[in-house]
This record gives sequence, structure tokens and C-alpha cells, in this order.
Amino acid sequence: MKRLIPLYAGLFFTGFVFWYSIEKAFMLTIGFDSATIALMAAVLYGASLLIETPSGILADRWSRKGVLILATLSLGASSAIGGISHDISLYMLSAVFWGLFNAFLSGTSDSIIYDVLAESRTTNNYRAYLSIQKIISGVALVASSVIGGYISTGIGMRASYLCTLAPLSIALVCFLLIKEPRVCNETADIKVIEHTRNTFRVAFKNPQLTFILLSLICIGVVGSAIAEMYQLWYLPFHPSLEQIGIMGGLMMCTWGLSGTISMYLSRKSRVYASLLLAIVASVLLTFIQGAWLAAICLFIVGIIAQGLHTALTSDLHHHLPSRYRAGASSAIGTITCLAYIPIILLFGYVANAANIFVATWIIVLLIGITLVTEFLGTKKT
Repeated sequence: MKRLIPLYAGLFFTGFVFWYSIEKAFMLTIGFDSATIALMAAVLYGASLLIETPSGILADRWSRKGVLILATLSLGASSAIGGISHDISLYMLSAVFWGLFNAFLSGTSDSIIYDVLAESRTTNNYRAYLSIQKIISGVALVASSVIGGYISTGIGMRASYLCTLAPLSIALVCFLLIKEPRVCNETADIKVIEHTRNTFRVAFKNPQLTFILLSLICIGVVGSAIAEMYQLWYLPFHPSLEQIGIMGGLMMCTWGLSGTISMYLSRKSRVYASLLLAIVASVLLTFIQGAWLAAICLFIVGIIAQGLHTALTSDLHHHLPSRYRAGASSAIGTITCLAYIPIILLFGYVANAANIFVATWIIVLLIGITLVTEFLGTKKT
């Protein structure tokens, strides 16, 4: 669909971030350890938490492409500040801006896709179009991760942060070209307080969504923890920056392939089998030796977590009315952030007090809870 081309192009260039794959290696050089890395993750998700729901309501009432532009500017600020950071305190400010980027982006692009399809009465194809978005973003993430490793080796890790500003500039132009769905303007006559109340009612008082929400939150925390901390599993084996970039690219494949995996997870039996495989892979991470073996196990856990999250997100949107879609998605993201912050702090504490491999049992537990939730949800329906 031609109307989605500017959106897809913008998401490609916001995914072209050279520093994602080498971030933790860089952080270790300016004084971070496992505990302070976990604290940084809590800070960025705390920032997301503060504006997650307001940003979704803003997208519903004002402009969804405007919120995407705010997301891109926030990512640019995060990259620039990260690139000039020489200590933990300044890097924390970079994390705050990344948290704002995450909140502004959360649910907004998904909502645009759904509403464009709704206008043409083709929402049955939503999961396919959502998969295309994931693949496009994934290609950018993989390519930029590998390139970022070579940039870091050639001209320094700071350069990978600053070079990211170029593709983000192109993303801004792409987002400006988006033609908004008409439904985005239908909530202007509703008072903000009433709109906020209705948003939370839509998100949390629909009994059909109960088990979808529980699974989304659990697997969302797993996916976020893996995405944020994955480098800590293989850095103890001292890989080179080029290898770190390639392994980062492998992890970024989980995002791009999540749409394809989500379509495979259309049957509950496949969901159960995939979650069991994720449990096995995460248990292997508790004692595995070798950077590449760790990267493979992380890839398995990551792709299953991202794939199931995409499938559940698709199911969720079918239950949400258009005028509250972005806000309700963000409200659910807020609850995920609330769950994530104490868990990632506990994860960092255990990783610092013992090691990253002991802390992995927290991931195993969360995947197990997701499996139980999916099974109970099937029994209820």
C-alpha cells in the first residue's frame, strides 16, 4: 500500500543506529558495571513510563506522524549525548532521551498501519503489514549493527553514535511525508480527561484482553531484557569489536524476523512448543561457555519473544477501537515498564553480585509464566 511507504522508509532510517551493537562495550569504558548498566536500563524505562500513556493520547488527539517526529528527535539527542559522554551521569541523560524515543514510538506506527488498513477495509491483512514493518526495521538494525562494529574499530566507538545522526535526518523527512489516517482527527471533540479515562477502560476492562495483556507484559519484559542486556552474556568471553557487531546484527535479526515468526505462531500448539524451546535455550544460557554459543541461544530466546509479542500485539489491535488505539497501546506499554523496572534492577543486582549466568534464571521464570498464561488463556476461551 503506497500510503505506508513514507512510514516504512522512516522506520528503516530510525532503525539505522550504528551504536546499538557496541553500546555495552562502550559503557564499560566509561565506568559502568552490570549493576549500573541495569540501573541505566531502569532509568530509560522510567523515562518511558512517565510519558508512555500521554504520548499515546497525544498521538490519538494531535498527530501520529508528529509523535513519530518527536521520537526521531529524541533518538537523535540520545545518540549525540551518548557520543560525547565521558562518565555515567551524562550517559544517563542519553538514556533518558532514548526512553522518550521508545515511548513516542510505542504503538504509534502500529496504529497508523492499522488505521490506514481500516480506511480501506483490509484489516485482515494487518499482521502481514505489521510483519513488513518488522522486516524493514530489522534489515536496518542488522546492517547498522555490523557496520557499527567496523566503524568502532576504524574510527572509535564514539563515532558510531555521532554517525547515527545522518540516517535520522533522512527519517525526519520521511515522516513529514506521511498522510495521516482520517481517524486520527476524530477525538479532538472529546475532553482530555474523558479521553484518558476511556483509554484505560478500553485497555484494561475488556475481559477478552485479560490473558493477552498478561502474556504481552511477561514476554515484553523478556524481550526488553534480552534486547537491553544481551551483550553482557558474551562480553565475558572478550570478542573483538567486529565480532560484537556481527553478533549484535544476529540479535537484531530477531526484530526483523519477528513478523514472520508471528505468522507461524497462529496456532496455540506452536506457541507452546516455541515457549518450551525458549525455556531450553535460556536454561542453556545459565552455564554455556563461548561467545558464539551464547549468541545463538540469545537469538533463539529473542526471536521467540519478539515473534510472540508481535502476534499478541496483532491480536490486541483487533480488540481496540481506532480513536483510542495508540493511547491504549501506550497504556499497556506503561504497565510493561512498571513490571520491567524492578525486574531489570533485580537482574542487574544478581548479575553483579554473582554473574550474568545466574541472573538468567529470572528470564527462565518469566518465560515459564508466559507459557502458563497462554495455556490458561486457551482454557478460558
